[in-house]
Amino acid sequence: MPRVHEIGSLVKLSADCIRKSVDKNKYAGYPLEVKPNVDANALIHELPVVLLEEIIRSFTSIRQLIDANVLVRLITEKLQHLSFPVYYDGYLKLFPKLGNLLILNLENTVVGDPCLQSIGIHCSKLRSLDLTHCRNVTDTGIQWLCNVDYPGLGNEKSGLCETIKKLSILHTGVTQQGIQVALTHLQSLNILESFDILEALAELASSTIASKPPGLYNDKFSISTLYTSPDKPYLSNSLCLALSLCNSVNLVLIHLTKGLKDSDLLCLMSLKVLRKLKIFKSNIWVPNDTEITFDGGVAPLLKVFGRSLETLALECLDLIRISTIIDFCPNLKFLGIRDVTGSLENERHLFQSEKKPPVFKELKQLFCILDVPVDILLFLLSSPSLEHIGISCCDVLTDEILLETIKCQHRLNNLKKFELDKCDSVTKRGIDALLRNGCNPLEIIDIYRCKNIVDKNYADWNSLIANKNWNCKVTRKSK
Repeated sequence: MPRVHEIGSLVKLSADCIRKSVDKNKYAGYPLEVKPNVDANALIHELPVVLLEEIIRSFTSIRQLIDANVLVRLITEKLQHLSFPVYYDGYLKLFPKLGNLLILNLENTVVGDPCLQSIGIHCSKLRSLDLTHCRNVTDTGIQWLCNVDYPGLGNEKSGLCETIKKLSILHTGVTQQGIQVALTHLQSLNILESFDILEALAELASSTIASKPPGLYNDKFSISTLYTSPDKPYLSNSLCLALSLCNSVNLVLIHLTKGLKDSDLLCLMSLKVLRKLKIFKSNIWVPNDTEITFDGGVAPLLKVFGRSLETLALECLDLIRISTIIDFCPNLKFLGIRDVTGSLENERHLFQSEKKPPVFKELKQLFCILDVPVDILLFLLSSPSLEHIGISCCDVLTDEILLETIKCQHRLNNLKKFELDKCDSVTKRGIDALLRNGCNPLEIIDIYRCKNIVDKNYADWNSLIANKNWNCKVTRKSK
């Protein structure tokens, strides 16, 4: 059953108390014992940096600030971690104070290129910058960030070219040109998250053929992540070209699209190690139009890299073989299976015999979408280290499956989050059993579109949780 609510850490309790006071007063008034010549902001800034960052996090985690000036008052030179829930141009005046900042998250804000210019000038120690879903960020911003000669930049020098290690620019206005600027100027960069990075690298690789000296960029980049585009057709030989410039890649995300073949996937054999492999359908994917196969493309990679593989996600592939994954990938921590067809049903006999395959001992996250044969589902749920389970559109999952899983020793003992989406065979009985299981540290049960779970069930569960003072919640998951 879920654990009882515990008292929060002193840092969190203090931060919540200070946040409520700041939010209520907005620095409008202070106790009488504070001397008139004492700067009220200085009192906050004297707090330990861990506590100050927790106070700021308590404001920024809600993605809406009642008063935009609150952050302006809290920012100090000591900060090393900062996240903006919303962004205002007025925040540009904050950046001269952020010379010690290591991690900056601007995800899903209206931040634009001028902000990147300020970051490039003032944040000389920055290690990680997240600009995901910042639609106003363009190639110009990347040029300013990297201090590339560009009209309007001025003479200020960017110091972060030698420090920044991670840059996330997914779903921005940055094109291949901007990516190439980042690759060639950010000397310590090892994580560049962009769906256009494959094309950018392939173009650079092609340019080395005619370069003087030849091979200008060969093995130049230490990038560890490689994504293919979800929106563009695959250009022949792009993977091999891209990998010729960076052999440190260990995370690969492939989007299935016309033109991508098993032979392209096998170019990954040149890597030193592979930790994460994700294969998803692209936005232009057409059923039965992919030339990637499990036996011809995926299985050979698993045979070579399986023991080092920690994450495997497979979507819209035919003839997936769970037995192959079990044999080659004993150390998986994340397994995702979605819209797969073929031999799963033919493998049921392997899981019905007395000598069953060994379980995934290290598996912490499991996600299954669409029906999986019952014996295989029971086998996957028996992984003893599972902390997060997500199952969608799976009528094979029943109360009986949950009950059988729970009653077996060492199963679900580490489960913290359980998600169900459109699993119509599960009822209140199955969720009751999950909640009352005596071992797991369950914190969240998210349920969405399960027709046999009704409003009264949620009321009963939340009443039980309140009466038991459990650190758990059951919610309708929103999508």
